[in-house]
Amino acid sequence: MAEIIQRDGTWTFDGDTVRIVPGGKAHPVRQELGEIAVPLEAVAGVSFEPDRKGGRLRLRLRGGACPVLRAADGRLKDGADPYVLTVEKDRTGVAEYFVDEVRNALLIEQVPDTPVDRFLLPGPALPVSGGGGDGTASFDGETVRLTWNWKAEESKTAGGA
Repeated sequence: MAEIIQRDGTWTFDGDTVRIVPGGKAHPVRQELGEIAVPLEAVAGVSFEPDRKGGRLRLRLRGGACPVLRAADGRLKDGADPYVLTVEKDRTGVAEYFVDEVRNALLIEQVPDTPVDRFLLPGPALPVSGGGGDGTASFDGETVRLTWNWKAEESKTAGGA
């Protein structure tokens, strides 16, 4: 078992699952997603990217395994990406150990890094909503609803409800 605890969150690997729990200071997107249990079969790779302040632990999933990444289409910044953990300088050794443990399990289980034909992780709980400066968008599993506030331009609100 390997575990790394940071302000950004906690990652635990038990040989079968990488459990990702966002920390209290994590990006709001990560907090909204909550705890994520990533089965080993969904993992394509893992890396530690050192820098002068510590580094980043990055879990790379097999293509098509995560509905959140599929919907984001590569536009999540590192802070919002649930599969990136900021590592402090004094914990780089633990991060490297974590990487070794996951890589060894991938080799032993012979998990391919090829895309999958179905999601291997669940999507966020419904309903989902997000707000911007001029309104809110929500999705209940069937319908996307846009609710405009007083800041919205008339061209947006003229489209109706």
